[in-house]
Amino acid sequence: MQWTFERDIFPRGTRMYHQPLIVDGTVYTYRVNEPGRDHTPVEDGKLEFIAIDAETGDPETVFVTDDVGPDADETGDTTDSDIEFDIDLDIDSDDIVFEDTTESVMINDIIIHNGSVYFGTSNRIHAHDVETGEQHWSTTPEPGMMPTGMRVVDDVLVVADNANLRHARTGEQTPDLCAIDIETGESLWSRTSAAEASNSPQLPVIADGLVQHPDTAPVRDLRSGEELATLPARETPSLHDGELYGMIRRDGKRRLVSHSWETGEKRWEYAPEGDTPGNEPVGVYGTPVAVGDTVVVREIGERDDLFIGIDREMGTRQWSVDTTSYSDSEDIHPHSEFWVADGETVYCIHDGGAATAIDPTDGTIEWQVIPDGWQLSKGCALAEDLLVTVGTGGTLYGIS
Repeated sequence: MQWTFERDIFPRGTRMYHQPLIVDGTVYTYRVNEPGRDHTPVEDGKLEFIAIDAETGDPETVFVTDDVGPDADETGDTTDSDIEFDIDLDIDSDDIVFEDTTESVMINDIIIHNGSVYFGTSNRIHAHDVETGEQHWSTTPEPGMMPTGMRVVDDVLVVADNANLRHARTGEQTPDLCAIDIETGESLWSRTSAAEASNSPQLPVIADGLVQHPDTAPVRDLRSGEELATLPARETPSLHDGELYGMIRRDGKRRLVSHSWETGEKRWEYAPEGDTPGNEPVGVYGTPVAVGDTVVVREIGERDDLFIGIDREMGTRQWSVDTTSYSDSEDIHPHSEFWVADGETVYCIHDGGAATAIDPTDGTIEWQVIPDGWQLSKGCALAEDLLVTVGTGGTLYGIS
C-alpha cells in the first residue's frame, strides 16, 4: 500500500460506485456533500474536485462548485421527482438518491479530455477547466436521464443510463443513451432501448465511429445516432482487438459469447456446468477483460465463486482460482464487479478496496492487498505502476 486518501463521504452500509481517474501522474477524485447528513466534507460548496499526486498521495483542491443539483423542468419541479424506478435500490443508497431531490447529489464517472473535466451529477452533465475550475457548460442531457457512465470519443461525449427509469406522468421510459457535443454541451441525439435495468455502471461499446449500448442490438452512428446495423444484444460488453465479448442468458445460465466486431459472426460460446445454486443463475459475470490469449471473467457455480481464464481462440476454460483461498482475512470477499489489466497481470477489485493480482496465463495469485474494514464500495483505476481502489467511506488506496 503506497498511500491512502480518506474521502469520508459515504457511511458504512451504503452501496457506492466510484471510478477515480489517473492522468499524467495525477489521480482525480472528488468529495461531495449530501443533504440530511451531519457530516459535510466540503466546507465552501457542494462538490470539491481533487487532484492527488500519484506517487506521494498528497491531495490538492482543484475547484469547489455549488452547481451540482438536479435540473428543473418548465413547471419548476425537479425532473427527478417525476421518475419512477423499475429496479429495487436501497433508499439510503448512494447510487441514486430518492429524497429531497432539489438538493441531492449523485456523481459517477470523471473524464478529462483536452484540458477539460466532465462529470455527471444527479440529472446534469458538467464541463469545467481542469486547471482553473472555470465552468464551460452545464446541461441536462434529457429529462429524467441520470448518467451512470460516460466516455469521450472524437469530441463526442457518450452518456449511458442503466437505471431504466419511467416518467410518472406519461409512463414512458426515459432515454438511456445520448451523445453530447463536448464543445457546446448541446445534445446531438438520444435513444431509448429495452435494455435491462441495472444498479451497477455499464458502458457502451464505442469503436470506428459507432456505438452500441449494453444489452441492446442496434449499432448507431456516433454523431447522428442513426441505426446502421445490429449485433446480438449482450450484457456487460467489451471490445478487444476486434473481438466483442458479452453475456447472454439462456436455459438458466449466464453465458459468455464472442463475436467478430467487423462481421458480427459468432466465434464461440462458453457456459459453465452445474445448476442454479440460489437466487443468482450459474454463469459468468462482470465485464470481460482480455490479456494476451486469455479473457478473464467471474464465474458463479454450484458451490464456488471463482475467477476463470478462457482461451480467446477456442472459448474453453483454461484455469480457475478462488481469490478467498489466499488469505484467512474476513475482509476479503469473492464478489467483484471490476477487474482491470496491464500486459502481464489482471487485478480483481473486491468490495471494500481489496485487490488480488492474478497471472492471466495460469491463474496463479501473485499478491493480495486487504485494507482494514469492509463496505459495499467498488471502483478502481490503473495507470503505469499504480492501482487505485475504492474502500470504506470512499477512501482511495494507492497500490504499487
